[in-house]
Amino acid sequence: MSHTRLFASLAAALWCLGGCSKGPEIPRTEVFEQTYEVESNARLTIRNLRGSISIQGVDTTQMRVKATKTAGSEEQLSSINLSVEAEAGSVAISTNVLPIKKKSLRGGTGVVDYVLTVPRTVKIARLELEDGNVVIEGMEGEDVRANVVDGQLTVRDCCSNVHLGIANGDLDLSYEHCARRVFVAEAQIMHGNARVSVPRDAAFHVRAETAEGKIANDFTDIVQVNGRTTPKIDMVVGKDARSELTLRVSIGDIRIAAAKAQTEAGPPSVVAAGGD
Repeated sequence: MSHTRLFASLAAALWCLGGCSKGPEIPRTEVFEQTYEVESNARLTIRNLRGSISIQGVDTTQMRVKATKTAGSEEQLSSINLSVEAEAGSVAISTNVLPIKKKSLRGGTGVVDYVLTVPRTVKIARLELEDGNVVIEGMEGEDVRANVVDGQLTVRDCCSNVHLGIANGDLDLSYEHCARRVFVAEAQIMHGNARVSVPRDAAFHVRAETAEGKIANDFTDIVQVNGRTTPKIDMVVGKDARSELTLRVSIGDIRIAAAKAQTEAGPPSVVAAGGD
């Protein structure tokens, strides 16, 4: 009988421990939404730690900001602070995380996902993201400047001056609707791949080089030296080229792809512009 009672006591204790232990924490979310009246050439700066930033340029006079915070606990959620300083000529958005006394091993550190709709002529003076993905689309302002430490950077149809930097991650840069527009892009990647898509009927000057990697180019045959593709190109595509593409990769590959032309035209001429 003593053994029976002992077994029953142990079973009850184990059941209590299993029933009383905390289950997996359910992620907490909090959404911030606000609309601001801004000038067409307003200056935008945005800084995020972990998560994503999506910016779309449209024909509007307003800037719409939606930020979604996600964390593993209420304490972590409340530790994520969003700051928006908005005036007609400038908007500054930033994410800060306050230290918490007891960090949960299961809850993670939390993320913030930003979705912005802005006048397409707004100047993106500075965009910084430490860990996550960035998408910028349809901008025509004076500048687009974006830097990602770890993650993916996608820029679509930004027919303006674009300056991009990635420490670890890939770049996807496309100009499907910029064939008849002047675009200037400069991108540097420490470790990752770069893919650039340009209409076949566009006219542009491209300089691209990779220290450790290869270059694939749809606009001309790739020259091989000692059985290996050259890690550097410098060429002009089309006539009266005013658009400029400059790509530098330390470790990774570069792909320059030809998108479908907006107008049916003959194949572009390719003129060497120096180089080794």
